[in-house]
Amino acid sequence: PGRTLFPYTTLFRSSIKNGRIGVMAAWGPALGEERVKDAAHYVMSLSRDKGFDEGRAQRGQVVFNSLPANCASCHGAEGKGTLGMAPNLTDDVW
Repeated sequence: PGRTLFPYTTLFRSSIKNGRIGVMAAWGPALGEERVKDAAHYVMSLSRDKGFDEGRAQRGQVVFNSLPANCASCHGAEGKGTLGMAPNLTDDVW
């Protein structure tokens, strides 16, 4: 069984929107609320969680792989992370 939609989308949205102190920039101001939500659903889809919205995940993939956020530059094109820099988003250990 997959995780439920809440609180994971809320956790991801918060991390994307507000950043992680000393680790990740706050992308909320540059992306806006809707693209933050889309990116959060894409991150959920990377771990094959069943609690994500497919349409939002597809739009979120574009956010993940393009400017201004370009999440892939740290998390990798497949979201598998970069050792010592950014966590693997494809597993269930966040």
